[in-house]
Amino acid sequence: MTGVLEGMRRFALSNAISVTAKTLGLCTAALMAVAGGSVSQIVLVIVGVWLGAAIASLTACLVLLPVLRSGLAFRKGLLVRLVGYGKWLAVFSSSSFLIVYLDRFVIATLMPLSAVVLYTVPFDITVRLGLLPSAIARAVFPTFSSLPAEGRSSALNYYFSRSTKHLLVTVGWTVVILATFPSEILGAWLGKPISEGGANIMRLLSVSMLINSFAYMPSAYLQASGRPDVPAKIHLAQLPVHAALVFALVSMLGPLGAALAWTIFVAINLGLLWFFASRPFGIRGAIDRSVVRALLILGLVAGAAALIKVMPVSAAERMLTLGIVSAVYALGCWLWVLDASERNRLLQAVRRSA
Repeated sequence: MTGVLEGMRRFALSNAISVTAKTLGLCTAALMAVAGGSVSQIVLVIVGVWLGAAIASLTACLVLLPVLRSGLAFRKGLLVRLVGYGKWLAVFSSSSFLIVYLDRFVIATLMPLSAVVLYTVPFDITVRLGLLPSAIARAVFPTFSSLPAEGRSSALNYYFSRSTKHLLVTVGWTVVILATFPSEILGAWLGKPISEGGANIMRLLSVSMLINSFAYMPSAYLQASGRPDVPAKIHLAQLPVHAALVFALVSMLGPLGAALAWTIFVAINLGLLWFFASRPFGIRGAIDRSVVRALLILGLVAGAAALIKVMPVSAAERMLTLGIVSAVYALGCWLWVLDASERNRLLQAVRRSA
């Protein structure tokens, strides 16, 4: 039902139901835990909350699509197609889960549990960078599925270039901060022992998450165009190789080896996804001039951040300088990366929220 709402591009309504359910579930669970509720009672309440969310989504679908109220029809051919499509999505999700958590299992098997913490904390921080590309991919999924049918396949380059540019502008700067100041971030949060052992791991994982953020679009395109088997088969083909590489690198380098193995995996995965996504319609125009300008500006501010890192100044002065560089970066992106239509949309969004 969430997919139906998103397919109709009713993202605000879908997110409102989801956020309300998550917030209500977490708050209710916390209050029940404080009041001494049992685990079974908390689970039951959470299930009830999500059942209510499902009913709300179903109601919204029935209201927005009156044809759903006209009766049910069973179509065997459509069911077969849906099952065939869904099985590859299930394979993709399952293999993704194994790939993401394999390194932790290997570290826990070969090394002390303290090594798991050194890897898990930076990974859990940097993996949040995937929220934005995931949201963009979900937003353009209905468009990707409809463009070929509408005879507008040439517009795919437009959406790919826009998404690539927006990811560079947003995720790119966050990666610069995480990769330049990992010891400071980890130290302020969890103390010196974690910061000393996890700084290089966080630096490498930050770069890998930037690489991985560009894999969401070709993966979404392949799934939306009726080829969910391609991302799934890519994961299945990489899984044994990745497992062997994780075991080898963790044995040699410890948690840093796991981070290196993850970086190699996401780089190969990105290359394969872009290769297969570009074959049908030649999606090579995703690297236009605005993307090149974004890369240049990001490279310049990355160099500035590295200089700030080694400057013999106090922490307050370093933060002030970094804030100035961030403002200059934002101005540069506004003037030379975003086009007029994008600037107008941002201004309109600011006015509506004011």
